[in-house]
Formats: sequence, C-alpha cells, structure tokens
Amino acid sequence: VRMLSEKDYERYQKKLLVEKEKLIEQLNYDKEQVKDFFKEDNYVGDIVDKANNLYQKRTTISIAEQEKKKLTAIEQALLRIEKKNYGICLKCGKQITKKRLSVVPWATLCISNQCAEG
Repeated sequence: VRMLSEKDYERYQKKLLVEKEKLIEQLNYDKEQVKDFFKEDNYVGDIVDKANNLYQKRTTISIAEQEKKKLTAIEQALLRIEKKNYGICLKCGKQITKKRLSVVPWATLCISNQCAEG
C-alpha cells in the first residue's frame, strides 16, 4: 500500500475543513428555513400556498439530512487523517487514488469497490 505524504494529508485536511465549514453554514441556514416554514404553517393562505410550503419544507429537510450524512463522512475522514489511515479503502485495504480523493475527499472506498456497491 502506497502511503500518502505529509503534504497530501495537509492538503486533504484543508479541503475537508473548508467543506465542513460550508456544510455547517448550510445546515444552519436550512434550520432557519425550516423554522420559517413552520411559522408559515399558521399562515392562512390558499391550498396552493400551503402545498408549496409543505413541498419546500420536505425538500429542505431532505437536503439537510443528506448534508448531515456528508458532514459525518467528512468528520470521519478528518479522524482517519489524524490516525494516518486516511485514503485507504475500508473494503480491500488498497490506497484510494489521489484523483478520487481530490474529487471526493471523504471517500472510504476505492473506485472499484464503490462501483461494486453501486
């Protein structure tokens, strides 16, 4: 297994921290949006307004759930960097390519195993 250099670890850590910060900001925004949607539930509007509000609320909650999953994956990747086992496929133990880590720095599987899982 070809290990990542210290420079690689620093680069991916920086990238993950930036992404984590963006997600936290987005989740805070989503939280406020959902609060607003609940306030609007008491709004006396027509059925189309209420249906639109419900749709927006569900969509925002769904997106926030995906963002939380991604945030968890980023936090786990940061822990793997600390433990110096970042970039190793959790399924086969081989090095995940730098190209893949550059695109998906929180990846836990090499491209072969990711494709096998669908």
